[in-house]
Amino acid sequence: MVVGCSVRESPHLITFFTDKVAVSYAQTARESGNDIFQLGGLWLEALSYIDQGDTGSAETLYPAIIEADEHCQTAADVEERAAEAVEGLQNIRREYKLPQCS
Repeated sequence: MVVGCSVRESPHLITFFTDKVAVSYAQTARESGNDIFQLGGLWLEALSYIDQGDTGSAETLYPAIIEADEHCQTAADVEERAAEAVEGLQNIRREYKLPQCS
């Protein structure tokens, strides 16, 4: 299963998904009864939006991420972790000579 991973693993996952597929997986995970899947879905969806350059949509998820993720107390915490994850995603794309989306 794709969801339920840590934020640091998320870039490896969304590297190979189109934006619509990643958001679809994320939304499915968010509807899960499993808290870990829900959190993974929130992060995957937020990272997908950021990767697409849609920071506004990502920011709408920040309150839910802050509520669900014990490592994030503020929007700045979410933004810092998201920036690290997106940087990892971009590094993976460079390493494998994949197109950059953001």
